[in-house]
Amino acid sequence: EALSCFEQAIILNPNDPDLWNSKASALRSMGRYEEAIECFNKSLEIDPRDKHS
Repeated sequence: EALSCFEQAIILNPNDPDLWNSKASALRSMGRYEEAIECFNKSLEIDPRDKHS
């Protein structure tokens, strides 16, 4: 359910690296590592200085 919320939030604000990080963390906790890496990479693409990515 959290993943769905993050996906909806990203639709509304696709340039928020925190949302991408949160989605990545949710995916990681579900064992969906490849998708999580893609989301972490998207976060870094948006803000390369983000220490949470």
